[in-house]
Amino acid sequence: MSLVRLQRYMHRRNLIKNRRKFLISAIILVFLTAIIIGVVFVYSKEQQINADMNTEESIDNQPAEIVQKESLPEPKPIPKSESIPIVMYHHIRDYDVENDSIGTNLSLSPSKFEEQLAWLKNNGYKTITFDNFSSGSDNKSIILTFDDGYKDAYTNAYPLLKKYGFSGVFYIITSFIGRDDTLAESQIKEMSVGGMIIGSHTQTHIDLEKSTVNTISSQLSESKNILENITGAKITDFCYPSGRYNEQSPKNLENSGFKTAVTTESPTNADQFSNLFLLPRIRINHNDSINSFTARIGKFPL
Repeated sequence: MSLVRLQRYMHRRNLIKNRRKFLISAIILVFLTAIIIGVVFVYSKEQQINADMNTEESIDNQPAEIVQKESLPEPKPIPKSESIPIVMYHHIRDYDVENDSIGTNLSLSPSKFEEQLAWLKNNGYKTITFDNFSSGSDNKSIILTFDDGYKDAYTNAYPLLKKYGFSGVFYIITSFIGRDDTLAESQIKEMSVGGMIIGSHTQTHIDLEKSTVNTISSQLSESKNILENITGAKITDFCYPSGRYNEQSPKNLENSGFKTAVTTESPTNADQFSNLFLLPRIRINHNDSINSFTARIGKFPL
């Protein structure tokens, strides 16, 4: 082999050897880099897991009320009111019909009604309206309410209230106005001018718990407008038909311009008077004696 050929051979051999070394070094470098990245990833993951576990342990060790405050928004305060007796009447009439138990039970005789008014008067009670209900009252304040707008509200209840210097809140079903057994527009107007408060009982005595939003809105606004046109006064008091409502009812009433609403629920504690749109009442029935009446009134303030 000539010298030139030998030199060329050795040169090629060295090139091949250097390429092998470079390739091996590159493979080793990639392998080491992968190992380092893997170690860093595992370490970071363990640190994150430990941090999460420490956070959960910290929350678990907090008192329950603290965790709740951080996770839930603060509730809006509900306006507070006095716990005073709000009395619920329907008919003031002499009515005792065996086959009409509902009508009979909703009826209190004028003589019994006057007996109750006389007791209130003699014991220093005064009637107030819902306008001054939450602004302060004493232990001798009371609100008398009358549902449905029956004609005997004008012929029997109204004269007796005036006789004893009392006022009442009368909830009217506007589509019933002018029937044979219900109040006429002129009577509602006269009672309003005479110091009685007129409130809404919807247009048709619908079930507010099951009605659609549009129907409820219409019933509230239309009944309110009709009564305001009759009386010339703002109508801000409401009574739930049959005492039925849902959790959206107070907001619906507020949006329609009402300020108070009464239910058919019986008062048992002062907390029931904290929401002016869910006020409880004392129901007066046909067979209530003066003793049962005074006993329930005498429990207040709760």
